[in-house]
Amino acid sequence: MAPAETTTQTLAERVILMHQGGWDEIVLVLGPLIIIGVLIVVARKQAPPDDEDEDQDDVQGDADAGTRREGREKPGE
Repeated sequence: MAPAETTTQTLAERVILMHQGGWDEIVLVLGPLIIIGVLIVVARKQAPPDDEDEDQDDVQGDADAGTRREGREKPGE
């Protein structure tokens, strides 16, 4: 009969070997996270730069269009 220590050590080695040290679980978690991160970086590089002045002009243009629809014009136009 084998000593208990050898059996326990062999069982632990088998569990670690079956678990593969956890590298596959790490890949399953980090792989998609890395892919998503890369996609976000690429999307931000391809997006047109935000220009706050243009945004303000669009808002003002929308406000002007609303007053014109109602039949009122801004003074000086």
